[in-house]
Amino acid sequence: MDANRPRDGPATNFTADPLVESLFSKEDDYFGLVLVAGWPPNQLMDSTYQTYLDKVRSCFHRADLEDNGTAPPNVYLYPTQSLHVTIATLYHVKKKEPGVDEEYYIDLQEKYISLVKAASQRHDWPKPNPLNLTLESVQLGQKAGIFLWEDSSGQINAMRTCLKEEAEANGIKIDSIPNIKYCPFNISKICKRTNWKWKGDSTKVSNICCITRSSKFPLSASTFE
Repeated sequence: MDANRPRDGPATNFTADPLVESLFSKEDDYFGLVLVAGWPPNQLMDSTYQTYLDKVRSCFHRADLEDNGTAPPNVYLYPTQSLHVTIATLYHVKKKEPGVDEEYYIDLQEKYISLVKAASQRHDWPKPNPLNLTLESVQLGQKAGIFLWEDSSGQINAMRTCLKEEAEANGIKIDSIPNIKYCPFNISKICKRTNWKWKGDSTKVSNICCITRSSKFPLSASTFE
């Protein structure tokens, strides 16, 4: 099975992420480390992406998209400047433990930065060339909407392999190295107002989840050096 083929969706109900509201309210302090590529994205993406978001918004009740200033919207759609391709989640985003000294998190950050630097010195780490990413498909799942990318340069897999091997050689845990090339564009709380009774006719949802291979546009030429 193609790892980059949509496997979840089109969704007609969504699983709330308990972190979302707390992250928006900033009532709690969080720590996490995610290694990304293709960020910041090419500005040429903006027009195409905004057109796409209009189609996504049309699938939700307006009330689920509104930000009333006191709480995040039930559906949060990433702004263009936040788009990225995840290489690895080095340390999952978590609420900081009460009573844990800040030095602990500083040490964690330094440990993983050193890991990435060491991995980048490996022979198989890709040379500083532009990523060549094209949009392969889109998945609107129960937890998030994601873009799935085709990486003809092979650099993403090469970086992930180097990271994994370096971490194993030094006994360092990496929380997650995905086997897909993806970029999230949507995270949801519980959609309270959207009526998802599409039944047999789900074209309004499935159309935004079936962007074909011909729907391609370049991502950023950002590289790891």
